[in-house]
Amino acid sequence: MAERAGASLKEQQTSYVSGGQRKRALRVTKDGCSESKSLKSNHEEADTRMCIHARVTAENGADHIVINSPDTDVLMLLLHHLPAISASKVFFFPHTEEKHADLTRYIPVQIHDSLETSLTQHFTACLLPYRL
Repeated sequence: MAERAGASLKEQQTSYVSGGQRKRALRVTKDGCSESKSLKSNHEEADTRMCIHARVTAENGADHIVINSPDTDVLMLLLHHLPAISASKVFFFPHTEEKHADLTRYIPVQIHDSLETSLTQHFTACLLPYRL
C-alpha cells in the first residue's frame, strides 16, 4: 500500500507511515518508499507516534507540518510537545464529515508569539496532565 501511495504525492512531498505488527516506519516519496530508522518506535498508541513523526519530520527540514486526526487528545499532545518540534508552522487537521456539513479546518498549534516564553513552557507542561 505504501508503495502505491507515493504516486499521488507531488515531487517535493514526503509522507510517513508507521505501526502495524512489525512496528516499521516507512518514508514515502513520489520515487518510492524506504524504511525510516529514525521513526521506528515501540509506542503502541498512534497518538504519541504522531508527535514523534512531527519532531523527526521537522528535523529533516520540513517547515510546515499537518497532523490529521479526529482525536482532540492528539491536539493536546502536540501542544505539550511543540517545543521539541522545530517547524515554523504546525497544524492540526481534525477533518470530520458530518451528516449536513463538511467540517474542514486547519487549526494552528503554535501559541501566540506575544506570550512570554516562561509562561508558554509552564502552560504546555501542565496541559498534558490536566487533559489526560
